[in-house]
Amino acid sequence: MTTGVSRTARMGVRNAATIVALTVLFGSAAARAGDTISIPQLVEQRSKWSDFATKGAPIKVEGRYSNFSPKLLRFVKCDDLNFVWHDEEQSFPIDPANLRGRTIEVYGRFVMQLGKNLFRVDGLREMPSDEETLRSRKSAIRDAPAAGWYALGDWALARGTFYSDVDLENEARQLFAEGIQRELRSLSDDALEAKVRLSEKFRTYGLPDSDRIALLHDAFSHRWLGTKRNASAAELSQLCDRMAENLRGCLTPLDPPEPALADRYDREPSGLYRDSGTATRLKLNRILYAEIRYAYVQAVARQKNLDGLQHADAIDREAPEFHAQAEKLRETTLDERLAAAATLSRSDILKLAECFVQRGQPEKAMQAKQVWVLAGDERLRKEGRPDDFIQAAREHQTLLEDKEGAVKLLIEAYERSPEMKEISEQLRRLGYTRAAGRWLTRAEAAALPPDPAKEATEGGPRMGMSRDQIQKVLASRPDSVTRVISAGQLNEVWIYENGGTRLAVHFLGSIDGHDLKVVKLVQ
Repeated sequence: MTTGVSRTARMGVRNAATIVALTVLFGSAAARAGDTISIPQLVEQRSKWSDFATKGAPIKVEGRYSNFSPKLLRFVKCDDLNFVWHDEEQSFPIDPANLRGRTIEVYGRFVMQLGKNLFRVDGLREMPSDEETLRSRKSAIRDAPAAGWYALGDWALARGTFYSDVDLENEARQLFAEGIQRELRSLSDDALEAKVRLSEKFRTYGLPDSDRIALLHDAFSHRWLGTKRNASAAELSQLCDRMAENLRGCLTPLDPPEPALADRYDREPSGLYRDSGTATRLKLNRILYAEIRYAYVQAVARQKNLDGLQHADAIDREAPEFHAQAEKLRETTLDERLAAAATLSRSDILKLAECFVQRGQPEKAMQAKQVWVLAGDERLRKEGRPDDFIQAAREHQTLLEDKEGAVKLLIEAYERSPEMKEISEQLRRLGYTRAAGRWLTRAEAAALPPDPAKEATEGGPRMGMSRDQIQKVLASRPDSVTRVISAGQLNEVWIYENGGTRLAVHFLGSIDGHDLKVVKLVQ
């Protein structure tokens, strides 16, 4: 029989009425059911399903459905649990085609049927999609602290992982990142340890490691900027250790150094680091570390009062990128020591000279030794001890290879103490001989004119010679002649003067002088 209203229309009216009724029923029942349990949570409690059936307590369950037919409902990742309408004579009072999404909430209870768990549904309603829920919850926590963002991220990650929803997983990571940024903004610039701990959340939440490293670098950079002017050696050492623990590349010196990169980094450290790849970041880590290490060396040098050379060696050892500063320090220190060379010890002057030689400055090495040796000469001349002259002569020879200076000192020593055999021996070893009352080289002595005194004393026995014989031997006439008659005899003395030497020849004989003979030679 035809009534003027199609069967489909009648069913639609009936379903609409049923939905209104169910909505009211659902709202009333939901108040008694407590919190909604999600399908992921329900799956985790699979072992309790039988207990739920025994107790028969009402439960609200929400999730994404995978199969929705008039008589059977199943949820994604929960295919082994059938959801059926509580009235077996009726179908589900909702058409899936009219739903905007796949997320629904059902209200009902577990029952056992033929030894198998079954969920009888007393009511159901469409729920906002996960994307809609996420937007709503994000809006609600817009001004919330980091904890709210982490909590929402946990929810999104759990849902995304369970449903293999890549978009939701990505949203979760963005939530975690926002939580980290909010937590970071709540920290002071120099809160290094708090930032190091915060950086671990990048790993906890699976965020990009490059972002974690950037946060760490920024933390160390800010700590350095905040403490560089008054940090102690211990504080700087600790900062270096923490950097080495957390940032790769810190302990690898740049060889060769990269001053252009260091200059760019000095102007804009955070921006350059953020925009750089891994290889450049490793270099920037080292640049920052080397700068802090250099400051550490400076602090240690002040604390321990290191001399300039020790300080420079420490710079090259700890922060070789600052080798130019180390070299400048060495140059200044060595020049200061050169200026004070006269006051140094012998061992110190030798070390100073060796430093100049190693630096390719032999002229400064010689200058240092000359200043020291000549200063010693002045001191010993005031004290006048012959032994000091001999030692000074050795220094001229060994340090300066100055034979002439050594001879000059030995001659001065001889004039003060002619009886010291060591002085004469030293001069003879240097090729000098005593001639004409002076110390001369052998060549100079050989070039001297004959020395009458020498001829007289070195030509063999002269006692008993006549005046004619003496004149022939000496090849010259005496400079003066003195005659004295005593006891009936004539005493005649001939005096020869030659270059500061004097020879007296004494004759004795008859008063007429015909038989005068040499009786004594006195030099």
